[in-house]
Amino acid sequence: MFKLHGNLPVLNSATKDLYLVTVTTNANLPPVLKKSRALLMQPNQDPKGFKAILTKEQGSKAFDSDSDVFHVSDDYDYLNEGDIIRLNPSSGSMRSLYRKNSPHNTILLTEQCDHYCLMCSQPPKEADDSWLLQEAFELIGLMPTGTERLGFSGGEPTLYRDRLIDLLHHTKGPCLTQR
Repeated sequence: MFKLHGNLPVLNSATKDLYLVTVTTNANLPPVLKKSRALLMQPNQDPKGFKAILTKEQGSKAFDSDSDVFHVSDDYDYLNEGDIIRLNPSSGSMRSLYRKNSPHNTILLTEQCDHYCLMCSQPPKEADDSWLLQEAFELIGLMPTGTERLGFSGGEPTLYRDRLIDLLHHTKGPCLTQR
């Protein structure tokens, strides 16, 4: 079983807001790409210039002060090149949103629903979670061309009406393989 979310110890915080970032193992990317990537750091790599650094080292190594640095445990050994994660340097939270090597990726769009089905194990929530839909637009924009399958889940995503249709058009665009 994969641990898809949790709290990571923050070793350095350069930003406060949460963000989506693509994981890479390549420390030799051009500087413009480093600014939008999280380096899954291996020993003897130069982590300078990355948006975030994911390291197994626990010491007080001097990291690039412009990067958010998180300590990752063995629970996250599945993370790989091209995966997309959400990081929050303020809380240390991490959530795996897209796994490049998985044929089964699903995006949660909302936990709200207006059906009240008897068999539903998760009743609707009152909290405004519209940020999930906005995050879905950003997430799809980061996904690699050639992604063949993607699921959308809720609650009830059709509550978004036209915005859901916009998301489907965005998904069908240049991001995913069309069949």
